[in-house]
Amino acid sequence: MPNDVEDREDLTFSKVFTRTYDNLMNSVDPVKSSLSYVGVQDPDCQERLVCTVRRVLATFSVSEAAVQSLGWLLGSAPSYAEALRHGRELHDCKELYPKCPVLPLPFF
Repeated sequence: MPNDVEDREDLTFSKVFTRTYDNLMNSVDPVKSSLSYVGVQDPDCQERLVCTVRRVLATFSVSEAAVQSLGWLLGSAPSYAEALRHGRELHDCKELYPKCPVLPLPFF
C-alpha cells in the first residue's frame, strides 16, 4: 500500500524540480550565449552577425527548414528579432548595422 506522506513528498519534489528546471531553461539565452562563446561582445556586431547568419541560412532550403523547426529556440531571443527578420528577408546586414564595420569572424 502506498504511503501518503511519501507520495506527497514525491509530488512536491517533482513540482520544485520542474519549476527550477523551467526557470533555468528560460533564463538561458542561446543566441547571446553563442555570441559570447565566439567572442562577439559589441551589441551592434552581435546584431549584424545574427542578421548575417540568418541571411546565409535563408538562402539554403535545407537550413531554412532546420531554422523553422528551431523557431522555439530563436524565439527566446526577442532582442534579436529585428536582426533575424532582416536576415530572413535577405537585407544587406553590413548596410543595416554600420556601427560594426568588420565582423570579428573571418568567414562572414
